[in-house]
Amino acid sequence: MTTPPAGCQVRPIREADIDSFRELLDAVASERKFLGSTRAPPLASVRDFVLEHIARHQPQQVAELEGELVGWADITCRGEGATRHIGTLGMGVRRDRRGCGIGRALLLSVIDASWQQQLKRIELEVFPDNTPAISLYEQLGFEHEGRMRKARLLDGHYRDVCGMALLHPDIRS
Repeated sequence: MTTPPAGCQVRPIREADIDSFRELLDAVASERKFLGSTRAPPLASVRDFVLEHIARHQPQQVAELEGELVGWADITCRGEGATRHIGTLGMGVRRDRRGCGIGRALLLSVIDASWQQQLKRIELEVFPDNTPAISLYEQLGFEHEGRMRKARLLDGHYRDVCGMALLHPDIRS
């Protein structure tokens, strides 16, 4: 099991992190390989997203190393009623910090926080060629649930998206 680098702190996001979080989100999105968007939303939208997560106690963790945010993972609760037990995972790690355990630490942290918030299912979407992420998800118990063909149009090319999910141990069968 990989542990994050010495000095890396995984912690809940704070309001003071919003600008840095947006910059990190934009850096990962601009790679045009991992997220469903190619740039971060406007700062006001990111601020609303983070503040809503904080206010609703939805899991949103960041990894801080040497005073900079280098990764994040969040679970957005789906809603009320019949889907209130479901959360959707979003995460990313800065390019120069990948492969050293930061993603695993972030993911373990938000999974634990999700179970504490009474969520029973965590869903995610991942591009099928993102094999490092898929491998990490599989190692932590996420299972493949399907492939959405031609679900993203990026730079004039359609891309498939794989759906994966992790069920709380109480409801696995």
